[in-house]
Amino acid sequence: VLVNSVKDYTLNQNYKLFISDSYNVELGWEYKTLNMMYSEEFAGTQTASKLDTPNISSAFIKNLWKPLSNLSFDIGMRLSKSSYYNDYILDPRIGLKYNIIPDLALKMMWGKFTQFMFTINQEEQLLRLVDFWQAVGQNKTPQSNEHYVIGAEYWISNGNTISIEGYYKPYTTVYDLSLVADPVDEDSYFSSGIGTAKGIELLYQFNTNRLNGWLGYSFSDITREVDLNQNGEVSDSEKYKSNYNKPHTLNFVLNYKLAPKKKWDFGLTGTLTSGAPYTPVIGKVFSQSVEQYGSLENPYLYLTNLYGDRNSAQYPMYFRTDISFTKGGKLFKNPAQWKFQIINLTNNFNVLFYNWNHYSSPSKVSAVSMFPLIFTFGVSLEL
Repeated sequence: VLVNSVKDYTLNQNYKLFISDSYNVELGWEYKTLNMMYSEEFAGTQTASKLDTPNISSAFIKNLWKPLSNLSFDIGMRLSKSSYYNDYILDPRIGLKYNIIPDLALKMMWGKFTQFMFTINQEEQLLRLVDFWQAVGQNKTPQSNEHYVIGAEYWISNGNTISIEGYYKPYTTVYDLSLVADPVDEDSYFSSGIGTAKGIELLYQFNTNRLNGWLGYSFSDITREVDLNQNGEVSDSEKYKSNYNKPHTLNFVLNYKLAPKKKWDFGLTGTLTSGAPYTPVIGKVFSQSVEQYGSLENPYLYLTNLYGDRNSAQYPMYFRTDISFTKGGKLFKNPAQWKFQIINLTNNFNVLFYNWNHYSSPSKVSAVSMFPLIFTFGVSLEL
Protein backbone atom coordinates (compact mmCIF):
# COMPACT_ATOMS: atom_id res chain seq x y z
CA VAL A 1 0.00 0.00 0.00
CA LEU A 2 1.37 3.39 -0.97
CA VAL A 3 -0.26 6.64 0.18
CA ASN A 4 0.69 10.14 -0.96
CA SER A 5 -1.58 12.99 0.14
CA VAL A 6 -1.04 16.72 -0.33
CA LYS A 7 -3.18 19.38 1.32
CA ASP A 8 -2.48 22.90 0.08
CA TYR A 9 -3.87 25.98 1.83
CA THR A 10 -2.98 29.14 -0.09
CA LEU A 11 -3.70 32.83 0.39
CA ASN A 12 -2.55 35.27 -2.29
CA GLN A 13 -3.18 38.71 -3.73
CA ASN A 14 -2.11 40.35 -7.02
CA TYR A 15 -2.10 43.97 -8.16
CA LYS A 16 -1.74 45.65 -11.54
CA LEU A 17 -0.68 49.29 -11.82
CA PHE A 18 -1.18 51.00 -15.18
CA ILE A 19 1.23 53.90 -14.83
CA SER A 20 1.43 54.92 -18.49
CA ASP A 21 1.04 53.56 -22.02
CA SER A 22 4.68 52.45 -21.93
CA TYR A 23 5.10 51.30 -18.31
CA ASN A 24 3.02 48.93 -16.17
CA VAL A 25 3.75 47.13 -12.92
CA GLU A 26 2.44 43.82 -11.57
CA LEU A 27 3.11 42.75 -7.99
CA GLY A 28 1.74 40.33 -5.46
CA TRP A 29 2.32 37.99 -2.56
CA GLU A 30 1.43 34.44 -1.55
CA TYR A 31 1.40 32.41 1.65
CA LYS A 32 1.12 28.63 1.40
CA THR A 33 0.74 25.98 4.11
CA LEU A 34 1.33 22.38 3.03
CA ASN A 35 0.47 19.14 4.76
CA MET A 36 2.19 16.31 2.89
CA MET A 37 2.15 12.65 3.87
CA TYR A 38 3.98 9.81 2.12
CA SER A 39 4.02 6.21 3.36
CA GLU A 40 4.74 2.73 2.02
CA GLU A 41 3.55 -0.51 3.57
CA PHE A 42 4.28 -4.05 2.41
CA ALA A 43 2.81 -7.19 3.99
CA GLY A 44 1.71 -5.25 7.06
CA THR A 45 5.19 -3.77 7.61
CA GLN A 46 5.75 -0.05 7.11
CA THR A 47 8.85 0.47 4.99
CA ALA A 48 8.62 4.26 4.65
CA SER A 49 6.83 7.05 6.44
CA LYS A 50 7.30 10.77 5.95
CA LEU A 51 5.22 13.76 7.10
CA ASP A 52 6.06 17.32 6.01
CA THR A 53 4.32 20.56 7.01
CA PRO A 54 6.31 23.40 5.42
CA ASN A 55 5.09 26.98 5.18
CA ILE A 56 6.14 28.84 2.02
CA SER A 57 5.82 32.60 1.56
CA SER A 58 6.72 34.61 -1.52
CA ALA A 59 6.37 38.02 -3.14
CA PHE A 60 7.00 39.16 -6.70
CA ILE A 61 7.22 42.28 -8.82
CA LYS A 62 7.14 42.51 -12.61
CA ASN A 63 7.93 45.66 -14.61
CA LEU A 64 6.54 45.84 -18.15
CA TRP A 65 8.39 48.63 -19.93
CA LYS A 66 8.15 49.67 -23.57
CA PRO A 67 10.71 52.45 -24.17
CA LEU A 68 10.32 52.27 -27.98
CA SER A 69 7.46 51.25 -30.23
CA ASN A 70 9.41 48.16 -31.36
CA LEU A 71 11.17 47.31 -28.08
CA SER A 72 9.74 46.04 -24.79
CA PHE A 73 11.17 44.63 -21.55
CA ASP A 74 9.74 42.35 -18.88
CA ILE A 75 11.89 42.72 -15.76
CA GLY A 76 11.02 41.18 -12.43
CA MET A 77 12.08 39.25 -9.38
CA ARG A 78 10.59 36.85 -6.87
CA LEU A 79 11.52 36.56 -3.19
CA SER A 80 10.57 33.32 -1.43
CA LYS A 81 11.11 31.66 1.94
CA SER A 82 10.35 28.19 3.24
CA SER A 83 10.08 27.30 6.92
CA TYR A 84 12.28 24.29 6.06
CA TYR A 85 15.13 26.47 4.76
CA ASN A 86 16.99 29.23 6.64
CA ASP A 87 17.80 31.58 3.75
CA TYR A 88 15.61 33.81 1.61
CA ILE A 89 15.69 32.95 -2.10
CA LEU A 90 15.83 35.76 -4.68
CA ASP A 91 15.00 34.81 -8.28
CA PRO A 92 15.55 37.58 -10.86
CA ARG A 93 14.11 37.39 -14.40
CA ILE A 94 14.37 39.51 -17.52
CA GLY A 95 12.73 39.24 -20.92
CA LEU A 96 13.16 41.25 -24.12
CA LYS A 97 11.07 41.51 -27.28
CA TYR A 98 12.33 43.43 -30.30
CA ASN A 99 10.44 43.89 -33.57
CA ILE A 100 13.09 43.84 -36.29
CA ILE A 101 10.34 44.67 -38.78
CA PRO A 102 6.63 45.10 -38.00
CA ASP A 103 5.87 41.42 -38.75
CA LEU A 104 9.00 39.83 -37.23
CA ALA A 105 9.88 39.83 -33.52
CA LEU A 106 12.94 38.52 -31.71
CA LYS A 107 12.45 37.28 -28.13
CA MET A 108 15.00 36.53 -25.40
CA MET A 109 14.60 35.59 -21.76
CA TRP A 110 16.75 34.69 -18.79
CA GLY A 111 15.54 33.78 -15.33
CA LYS A 112 16.26 31.86 -12.16
CA PHE A 113 13.59 29.57 -10.73
CA THR A 114 13.37 27.78 -7.38
CA GLN A 115 11.05 25.04 -6.11
CA PHE A 116 10.54 23.79 -2.56
CA MET A 117 8.72 20.69 -3.85
CA PHE A 118 9.59 17.91 -6.30
CA THR A 119 8.16 14.67 -7.69
CA ILE A 120 9.45 11.11 -7.67
CA ASN A 121 8.52 7.89 -9.49
CA GLN A 122 8.82 4.36 -8.18
CA GLU A 123 10.70 1.79 -10.27
CA GLU A 124 7.80 -0.66 -10.05
CA GLN A 125 6.05 -0.58 -13.43
CA LEU A 126 2.55 0.40 -12.33
CA LEU A 127 3.74 3.02 -9.86
CA ARG A 128 5.96 4.65 -12.50
CA LEU A 129 2.79 6.02 -14.07
CA VAL A 130 2.15 8.27 -11.07
CA ASP A 131 4.08 11.29 -9.78
CA PHE A 132 4.43 11.38 -6.00
CA TRP A 133 4.88 14.85 -4.51
CA GLN A 134 7.54 15.47 -1.89
CA ALA A 135 8.78 18.49 0.05
CA VAL A 136 12.47 19.34 -0.03
CA GLY A 137 13.76 18.24 3.39
CA GLN A 138 14.64 20.55 6.24
CA ASN A 139 17.88 22.47 5.68
CA LYS A 140 18.18 20.91 2.21
CA THR A 141 18.94 23.12 -0.81
CA PRO A 142 15.75 23.68 -2.82
CA GLN A 143 15.48 22.57 -6.44
CA SER A 144 16.80 25.36 -8.66
CA ASN A 145 17.54 26.05 -12.31
CA GLU A 146 18.14 28.83 -14.81
CA HIS A 147 16.27 29.42 -18.07
CA TYR A 148 18.00 30.68 -21.21
CA VAL A 149 15.46 31.16 -24.00
CA ILE A 150 15.75 32.73 -27.45
CA GLY A 151 13.16 32.75 -30.20
CA ALA A 152 11.49 34.54 -33.07
CA GLU A 153 7.89 35.04 -34.19
CA TYR A 154 6.67 35.97 -37.68
CA TRP A 155 3.14 37.20 -38.46
CA ILE A 156 2.25 35.98 -41.96
CA SER A 157 -1.27 37.42 -41.91
CA ASN A 158 -4.14 37.89 -39.51
CA GLY A 159 -4.29 34.71 -37.39
CA ASN A 160 -1.38 33.04 -39.21
CA THR A 161 1.95 32.97 -37.39
CA ILE A 162 5.17 30.97 -37.28
CA SER A 163 7.39 30.84 -34.20
CA ILE A 164 10.64 29.11 -33.27
CA GLU A 165 12.15 28.92 -29.80
CA GLY A 166 15.27 27.31 -28.35
CA TYR A 167 16.02 26.83 -24.67
CA TYR A 168 18.72 25.63 -22.31
CA LYS A 169 17.99 25.01 -18.62
CA PRO A 170 20.79 23.91 -16.28
CA TYR A 171 19.60 22.53 -12.93
CA THR A 172 21.96 23.18 -10.03
CA THR A 173 19.90 20.96 -7.70
CA VAL A 174 17.46 18.12 -8.43
CA TYR A 175 16.18 15.28 -6.25
CA ASP A 176 15.28 11.67 -6.99
CA LEU A 177 14.39 8.54 -5.05
CA SER A 178 17.44 6.99 -3.41
CA LEU A 179 18.44 3.36 -3.95
CA VAL A 180 19.55 2.98 -0.32
CA ALA A 181 16.55 4.43 1.52
CA ASP A 182 16.53 3.63 5.26
CA PRO A 183 13.06 3.66 6.90
CA VAL A 184 14.63 4.97 10.11
CA ASP A 185 16.52 7.84 8.43
CA GLU A 186 14.30 10.25 6.44
CA ASP A 187 17.39 12.02 5.04
CA SER A 188 18.28 8.82 3.15
CA TYR A 189 15.02 8.71 1.16
CA PHE A 190 16.19 11.08 -1.57
CA SER A 191 19.44 11.77 -3.37
CA SER A 192 20.44 15.11 -4.91
CA GLY A 193 22.25 15.91 -8.12
CA ILE A 194 22.26 18.14 -11.18
CA GLY A 195 20.53 18.10 -14.54
CA THR A 196 20.02 19.84 -17.87
CA ALA A 197 17.07 20.38 -20.19
CA LYS A 198 17.54 21.67 -23.71
CA GLY A 199 15.55 21.72 -26.88
CA ILE A 200 13.87 23.56 -29.71
CA GLU A 201 10.18 24.17 -30.48
CA LEU A 202 8.47 25.08 -33.78
CA LEU A 203 4.85 26.23 -33.99
CA TYR A 204 2.64 27.20 -36.93
CA GLN A 205 -0.78 28.69 -36.16
CA PHE A 206 -3.34 29.21 -38.91
CA ASN A 207 -6.79 30.76 -39.13
CA THR A 208 -9.10 31.14 -42.12
CA ASN A 209 -12.79 31.87 -42.42
CA ARG A 210 -13.92 28.41 -41.25
CA LEU A 211 -10.67 26.56 -40.53
CA ASN A 212 -8.20 27.12 -37.69
CA GLY A 213 -5.65 25.21 -35.67
CA TRP A 214 -1.95 24.71 -35.18
CA LEU A 215 0.92 22.36 -35.96
CA GLY A 216 3.84 22.02 -33.58
CA TYR A 217 7.11 20.09 -33.38
CA SER A 218 9.59 19.95 -30.52
CA PHE A 219 12.92 18.29 -29.86
CA SER A 220 14.09 17.97 -26.25
CA ASP A 221 16.80 16.29 -24.22
CA ILE A 222 16.45 16.08 -20.42
CA THR A 223 19.24 14.40 -18.44
CA ARG A 224 20.14 13.97 -14.77
CA GLU A 225 23.26 13.12 -12.79
CA VAL A 226 22.27 11.94 -9.30
CA ASP A 227 24.21 10.03 -6.65
CA LEU A 228 21.45 7.43 -6.27
CA ASN A 229 23.40 5.08 -3.98
CA GLN A 230 24.78 7.99 -1.90
CA ASN A 231 28.41 6.85 -2.05
CA GLY A 232 29.75 10.31 -2.85
CA GLU A 233 30.36 9.60 -6.56
CA VAL A 234 28.21 9.69 -9.69
CA SER A 235 28.85 6.65 -11.89
CA ASP A 236 27.87 6.27 -15.54
CA SER A 237 24.76 4.32 -14.51
CA GLU A 238 23.67 7.31 -12.39
CA LYS A 239 23.65 9.59 -15.44
CA TYR A 240 20.25 8.96 -16.97
CA LYS A 241 17.35 10.44 -18.92
CA SER A 242 14.47 12.05 -17.06
CA ASN A 243 11.16 10.19 -16.94
CA TYR A 244 9.70 13.02 -19.05
CA ASN A 245 12.34 12.84 -21.76
CA LYS A 246 10.66 12.31 -25.14
CA PRO A 247 13.09 13.58 -27.81
CA HIS A 248 10.61 14.09 -30.65
CA THR A 249 7.03 15.35 -30.37
CA LEU A 250 4.67 16.29 -33.21
CA ASN A 251 1.18 17.67 -32.42
CA PHE A 252 -1.59 19.10 -34.53
CA VAL A 253 -5.03 20.55 -33.83
CA LEU A 254 -7.62 21.21 -36.54
CA ASN A 255 -11.04 22.86 -36.07
CA TYR A 256 -13.51 23.29 -38.91
CA LYS A 257 -16.93 24.97 -38.85
CA LEU A 258 -19.14 22.52 -40.73
CA ALA A 259 -22.23 24.68 -40.55
CA PRO A 260 -21.57 28.02 -38.85
CA LYS A 261 -25.22 29.04 -38.72
CA LYS A 262 -26.19 25.72 -37.13
CA LYS A 263 -23.13 25.82 -34.84
CA TRP A 264 -21.79 22.50 -36.09
CA ASP A 265 -18.02 22.11 -35.51
CA PHE A 266 -15.58 19.34 -36.39
CA GLY A 267 -12.31 18.78 -34.51
CA LEU A 268 -9.29 16.63 -35.26
CA THR A 269 -6.22 16.28 -33.02
CA GLY A 270 -3.15 14.10 -33.36
CA THR A 271 0.02 13.31 -31.45
CA LEU A 272 3.15 11.46 -32.55
CA THR A 273 5.94 11.27 -29.95
CA SER A 274 9.00 9.27 -29.03
CA GLY A 275 8.33 6.63 -26.41
CA ALA A 276 8.98 7.46 -22.77
CA PRO A 277 12.16 6.09 -21.16
CA TYR A 278 11.97 3.23 -18.67
CA THR A 279 14.28 1.02 -16.65
CA PRO A 280 14.56 -2.32 -18.48
CA VAL A 281 14.33 -5.77 -16.92
CA ILE A 282 17.55 -7.62 -17.77
CA GLY A 283 17.01 -10.78 -15.77
CA LYS A 284 15.34 -12.46 -12.82
CA VAL A 285 16.46 -13.26 -9.29
CA PHE A 286 15.04 -15.08 -6.27
CA SER A 287 13.44 -12.72 -3.75
CA GLN A 288 13.52 -13.02 0.02
CA SER A 289 11.97 -9.66 0.86
CA VAL A 290 9.37 -9.37 3.61
CA GLU A 291 6.43 -9.46 1.20
CA GLN A 292 7.85 -12.25 -0.99
CA TYR A 293 9.27 -14.79 1.43
CA GLY A 294 8.33 -18.40 0.81
CA SER A 295 8.88 -20.57 3.88
CA LEU A 296 11.70 -21.97 5.99
CA GLU A 297 11.55 -25.16 3.93
CA ASN A 298 11.49 -23.33 0.59
CA PRO A 299 12.68 -19.72 0.98
CA TYR A 300 13.48 -19.37 -2.74
CA LEU A 301 9.88 -19.51 -3.85
CA TYR A 302 9.38 -16.14 -5.52
CA LEU A 303 11.13 -14.60 -8.49
CA THR A 304 11.48 -10.88 -9.03
CA ASN A 305 12.84 -8.53 -11.68
CA LEU A 306 16.53 -7.74 -12.04
CA TYR A 307 16.75 -4.21 -13.44
CA GLY A 308 19.34 -2.59 -15.68
CA ASP A 309 20.49 1.04 -15.63
CA ARG A 310 17.83 3.60 -14.84
CA ASN A 311 15.82 4.81 -17.85
CA SER A 312 18.27 3.22 -20.28
CA ALA A 313 15.52 1.84 -22.55
CA GLN A 314 12.64 3.49 -24.40
CA TYR A 315 9.07 2.43 -25.14
CA PRO A 316 7.93 2.31 -28.80
CA MET A 317 6.69 5.48 -30.46
CA TYR A 318 3.32 6.83 -29.29
CA PHE A 319 0.60 7.74 -31.81
CA ARG A 320 -2.97 8.85 -31.19
CA THR A 321 -5.69 10.63 -33.19
CA ASP A 322 -8.99 11.92 -31.80
CA ILE A 323 -11.98 13.39 -33.64
CA SER A 324 -14.97 15.28 -32.28
CA PHE A 325 -18.27 16.75 -33.44
CA THR A 326 -19.79 19.62 -31.48
CA LYS A 327 -23.27 21.12 -31.80
CA GLY A 328 -24.12 24.38 -30.09
CA GLY A 329 -27.66 25.02 -28.88
CA LYS A 330 -29.77 25.39 -25.79
CA LEU A 331 -30.92 23.10 -23.00
CA PHE A 332 -33.55 24.28 -20.53
CA LYS A 333 -33.23 27.72 -22.14
CA ASN A 334 -29.51 27.86 -21.24
CA PRO A 335 -26.55 27.80 -23.67
CA ALA A 336 -25.31 24.24 -24.16
CA GLN A 337 -22.88 22.23 -26.26
CA TRP A 338 -23.47 18.65 -27.37
CA LYS A 339 -20.27 16.76 -28.07
CA PHE A 340 -19.50 13.38 -29.62
CA GLN A 341 -15.88 12.22 -29.54
CA ILE A 342 -13.85 9.23 -30.71
CA ILE A 343 -10.59 8.75 -28.80
CA ASN A 344 -7.73 6.86 -30.48
CA LEU A 345 -9.54 6.70 -33.81
CA THR A 346 -7.01 4.28 -35.35
CA ASN A 347 -7.06 2.04 -32.25
CA ASN A 348 -3.28 2.25 -32.14
CA PHE A 349 -1.55 0.02 -29.58
CA ASN A 350 0.48 2.40 -27.39
CA VAL A 351 2.57 0.61 -24.78
CA LEU A 352 1.82 1.63 -21.21
CA PHE A 353 4.23 -0.83 -19.57
CA TYR A 354 5.66 -4.34 -19.92
CA ASN A 355 4.64 -7.23 -17.69
CA TRP A 356 7.17 -10.02 -17.08
CA ASN A 357 6.30 -13.63 -16.28
CA HIS A 358 9.41 -15.23 -14.81
CA TYR A 359 7.69 -18.52 -13.95
CA SER A 360 7.80 -19.64 -17.57
CA SER A 361 11.08 -20.81 -19.04
CA PRO A 362 12.36 -18.76 -20.67
CA SER A 363 10.68 -15.71 -19.12
CA LYS A 364 7.91 -14.15 -21.19
CA VAL A 365 7.04 -10.46 -21.54
CA SER A 366 3.70 -8.96 -22.54
CA ALA A 367 2.81 -5.35 -23.24
CA VAL A 368 -0.12 -3.52 -21.68
CA SER A 369 -1.61 -0.75 -23.82
CA MET A 370 -3.02 2.66 -23.05
CA PHE A 371 -6.40 3.86 -24.34
CA PRO A 372 -8.13 1.60 -26.87
CA LEU A 373 -10.77 2.93 -29.27
CA ILE A 374 -13.25 4.86 -27.08
CA PHE A 375 -16.57 6.52 -27.99
CA THR A 376 -17.81 9.31 -25.73
CA PHE A 377 -20.86 11.54 -25.68
CA GLY A 378 -21.56 14.49 -23.42
CA VAL A 379 -23.18 17.84 -22.94
CA SER A 380 -21.92 20.99 -21.25
CA LEU A 381 -24.43 23.47 -19.87
CA GLU A 382 -23.94 27.09 -18.91
CA LEU A 383 -26.12 28.21 -15.99
